[in-house]
Amino acid sequence: MCSLLQQDKLRFCAQCEDILREFGQYCWSDSVKGDVPKKERDHAIDDLRYFVRTIACSNRDNNFFAMSTARG
Repeated sequence: MCSLLQQDKLRFCAQCEDILREFGQYCWSDSVKGDVPKKERDHAIDDLRYFVRTIACSNRDNNFFAMSTARG
């Protein structure tokens, strides 16, 4: 996910409020050795991680993907 973000291959529109909010709140655990994120307020980021692993990384030949999910 990090490399796709750095390569500008993941983009988010202004209406993607959940993911944009969670990126601002995302934090790393100080109590665990290594790069381990805190599992707090991360449902949209988990959705994005699942999308990247199952769709984007398995279809590297495609140049465009769209993802949309409704929150109730």
